Amino acid sequence: MSLTRTLLFLVSASIGLTSACSKSSAPAQAKVSKVENGRVAVEFANASEKEMTGGYLRFYCYDDAGKQSGLESVNVNFSLKAGATKSDSMPIRCATGAAAVETEWYWVSFGDGTKWENPSQPPDQRAKGGKS
Repeated sequence: MSLTRTLLFLVSASIGLTSACSKSSAPAQAKVSKVENGRVAVEFANASEKEMTGGYLRFYCYDDAGKQSGLESVNVNFSLKAGATKSDSMPIRCATGAAAVETEWYWVSFGDGTKWENPSQPPDQRAKGGKS
């Protein structure tokens, strides 16, 4: 997989409903599988041919009407071999009471020292289900 392509990965998740876009072209994937009591369960998948060492995610939280109710940015650090998956749970303040949570990679780092940066640079405000 070429990391020089324009890559964008967006996952949206509502409690009980998860959908993803552009999985096949992303160097790494993150899927919100559960939102409960201010914690978000995330499943990570390394779709690249390199070991992933972490990244920076932006979590967008939305109310029942689909209006953005919060934003939180989180650094994640872990070792994830090429083709491997990992699950983790993390506290996300804006997830408390949120009807839906969407996440988007800002950047991803790899064990060889390279870094993929989202060419769209996810904004602070964006519509529910929107791509930056």
